[in-house]
Amino acid sequence: MRLAVFTHVIHKKYKDDYYAYSPYVREINLWIKNADKVDILAPLIEDHTPEKELKYIHRDLNFHSLPAFNLLSFSTVFKSIFIIPVIFLKVILAMRQADHFHIRCPGNIGLIACIAQVFFPQKPKSVKYAGNWDHKANQPWTYNLQKWILKNRILSNNIKVLVYGNWGSPNRNIQPFYTASFSEKDKAETLKDYSFPFEFIYVGNLVRGKGVFQCIDLVEEIKNMGFPCHLKIFGDGMLKDELEEYILKKDLCETVSLMGRKDINDLKVAYKAAHFVILLSKSEGWPKALAEGMWYGAIPISTRVSCVPWMLGNGKRGLLIDGENISLDVTLNKIKYLLRHPETMREMSRNSINWAQRFTLKKFERDIKKFL
Repeated sequence: MRLAVFTHVIHKKYKDDYYAYSPYVREINLWIKNADKVDILAPLIEDHTPEKELKYIHRDLNFHSLPAFNLLSFSTVFKSIFIIPVIFLKVILAMRQADHFHIRCPGNIGLIACIAQVFFPQKPKSVKYAGNWDHKANQPWTYNLQKWILKNRILSNNIKVLVYGNWGSPNRNIQPFYTASFSEKDKAETLKDYSFPFEFIYVGNLVRGKGVFQCIDLVEEIKNMGFPCHLKIFGDGMLKDELEEYILKKDLCETVSLMGRKDINDLKVAYKAAHFVILLSKSEGWPKALAEGMWYGAIPISTRVSCVPWMLGNGKRGLLIDGENISLDVTLNKIKYLLRHPETMREMSRNSINWAQRFTLKKFERDIKKFL
């Protein structure tokens, strides 16, 4: 089988290998191991030494470089007028040669591939929609266009669209899906002692929209209610300096620690030690940090975005917070009740473990194979 992969993810070439964002490549390697020949169509940065990226592993892989573009300003839209036809032609040619298409959405390359696949109704296709599938969410028009094309059974035939969470859709194109991080050998009974001080962790990029400042504010409020607690923030990004100043200004150096970016082994240790994993993001696809924390029994506290309510069993496996009500008394009252009832916390922790540990890498690989 010849498999063509279409993605907006920026790649690097180092010597004779191609590298990209580690979690993405880790998953794509599971897709391409089932193929005899692989074509990757994506943007490329030539001759850059990879830092924490991973490389593709396949004996017969061809990379086809596509120019990156966006539609965020008049100048970039004007430039895209000349770039898009070139990309579209390359995508069409790759689809003609391929036995199966795998499209990564949402993204600009994914949008072009979504349009191009319409001309190949008989060929089997899979799409990984790694964003928020909630039709009520406020999202860019290009994202909504991709969703509309993929759901349309006239335009999209012989296709399986893998979306995060179960949205109860009767559309046969749409398949609820997930992402896995750990294997069977990582399973271990994690018995947490829900007593003071409570350990909170945030894992993710330090960028706007992820609610990192709100995480700090929330833990500060919990501390002010008389509950000894500590927040460890794992990750790196453009807000690092601002966060350092914010923590210093609020005199929270003893309460909040910036840990930097850590590898998965360090994160496993942190998840095992944590009582709570917290994410107050405005938008998510599959919030990997929540799922990983739940695997090790950390109770998730998250905004009600994307598939999070489904992940948290609508409150049976964690605390759901309305995005605009993070600082309201109702949120603090929920947390206060939980912190005063250790048995309730243990039950939530057990529920989190039982749910998260269903999604192993072996099951993930087996389920991917079904769509090829």
